[in-house]
Amino acid sequence: MTVAAEFAATVLFEGENGKNMHACDVGCDHAKLSIYLVQSGICKRVLACDINDGPVEKAKKAVGTRKYMDKSLSEYIEVIKNDGLKNLDNMHFDRVFILGMGGELISDIISGAPESIKRSKNTGFVLQAMTSEYELRKYLSKNGYEIVNEKLVEDKSRVYSVMLCRYDGKIRKFKEYEYHLGKANVQNREPLFEAYLARKTRIFGKLFSQLVKANKDAEYEKNLLSDFGKIKNGKI
Repeated sequence: MTVAAEFAATVLFEGENGKNMHACDVGCDHAKLSIYLVQSGICKRVLACDINDGPVEKAKKAVGTRKYMDKSLSEYIEVIKNDGLKNLDNMHFDRVFILGMGGELISDIISGAPESIKRSKNTGFVLQAMTSEYELRKYLSKNGYEIVNEKLVEDKSRVYSVMLCRYDGKIRKFKEYEYHLGKANVQNREPLFEAYLARKTRIFGKLFSQLVKANKDAEYEKNLLSDFGKIKNGKI
């Protein structure tokens, strides 16, 4: 299990009693997160699902060969082959974990979920995008999801943002730099934020230079880099 997954499982549960919670681990791979959720006492039951046969079989084996409270983990974790959250109508989850995928794929998975899940105000979505965080935050804000909080975590020398989101039906609009960095991250200014901001600045700095060299419009990138500079200097 990645550092980001363990971080998501624990920190974003702070202040809540997760012992009776029912979670869904989407794209479970080897079910390491699902196992951690149960063995750490964070969740009582977990539905672990993956779209591919290989990970499902490996997850079933991992769950079947481990115990918790003198019982097989299969008593607490159900492993199924499933396409994201599709076909899970009328199921209730206190937490849905979608970690380690691209932001656009995460958005598609939420979009394809049954109404009973994606518009449940009692379900918290814990999300971590490997790429396209901008697109994910934009999707959430346009489709009635509040990003309750974001936390930064470093894994293999790269900083990722883990989001806790909840549906409330309100449409939101943020500044462009907030879509790229996360409004909560800008406000919280955690120790890892400097590295997170520096990476975004390098990416858009390189893109800006390429566009200028090609005589293409770079106004968006110029304004974004200006805002990044203001954030770095504490002027935003």
